[in-house]
Amino acid sequence: MKQKPTTKIDALFTLQCGLTRNGDVKLEMDYVDPDLFTETMKQEAPDFDGTFQIASLLRYLKTAGSEVMEKAYGYVQS
Repeated sequence: MKQKPTTKIDALFTLQCGLTRNGDVKLEMDYVDPDLFTETMKQEAPDFDGTFQIASLLRYLKTAGSEVMEKAYGYVQS
């Protein structure tokens, strides 16, 4: 069977839920700051057209992710 080619993805936003070996639930959120993303793209890839749309998406994901994290803690804390 032929393997599907993979594309390298640079993470801009991640939200992760995991379980430690001692049974604790761990929630983690990591993201690229939208303003830093914008400045970096202006310097490194000025011809890229999607910079501001991606920065807006990052702002939305940060807000939504923070809300998810806050609500999720209610499920795992006693």
